[in-house]
Amino acid sequence: MKKLTQLLILCFSLGLVSAANAGDYTLDVSTQGQFVKPQTYHVPPGARIAALTSHWQLKTDAYPLGIALTREQDKLQQSRIRWALQYRLQDMHLASITRTSFYRQITSFVATGRVLWQFDWDLVDIKPKQNRPLIQGDTFIAPKRPSSIIAGGAASIAKIPFKGGMTVRDYMQSVHRLPGADPSYVWVITPDTKIRKIGVSYWNAQKAYLAPGSVLYVPLSGHKDFNDSMAQLYAAQILPY
Repeated sequence: MKKLTQLLILCFSLGLVSAANAGDYTLDVSTQGQFVKPQTYHVPPGARIAALTSHWQLKTDAYPLGIALTREQDKLQQSRIRWALQYRLQDMHLASITRTSFYRQITSFVATGRVLWQFDWDLVDIKPKQNRPLIQGDTFIAPKRPSSIIAGGAASIAKIPFKGGMTVRDYMQSVHRLPGADPSYVWVITPDTKIRKIGVSYWNAQKAYLAPGSVLYVPLSGHKDFNDSMAQLYAAQILPY
């Protein structure tokens, strides 16, 4: 009995306990993809993200930068953004080829429920702003390491092989901009959901590099809100796992 009590105390200190052992209300959170043992955990209310990160193990071909946290409540918001983009697209004055490309991109977006926060998974336990409370249904998805980047937005949709040492401007040499595209900037969306505005013209070129699985989003000139929403949905997509 004493050993069982000690075990339960240890589990609660880690924030991990099975419903069968706890006998009280617990939250179900799960891991999927490139984890050594994808599973559902039962954690007590108030447990934080570090309770899982300190417990999980990744496979050798996992891509930590692309690990996604998904929540049901975020799926609804992403579905609304996708619907709003389709509605707005109808009234925008765009070339036919540009409109068609955006329509294809918008309708291909999945409302994944991905939470758009950046995490340092190895240090989340010492970063209070990242170590947030878990909620019922939280799912962590670890993707495989990708070997390409994606070009989209006001550009011909393309999958470009990743090559180390190439700058954003180097990659943009093979990207075909569509009518209405901003000629001077591109938005880089990294696999951890971070969005950066990078200058790529002769007068504002910035030396920036890409991580595998990044998105090069070419913005539309004069449509900031539309671009913001597009970038959010690109950031919410999950790499294959």
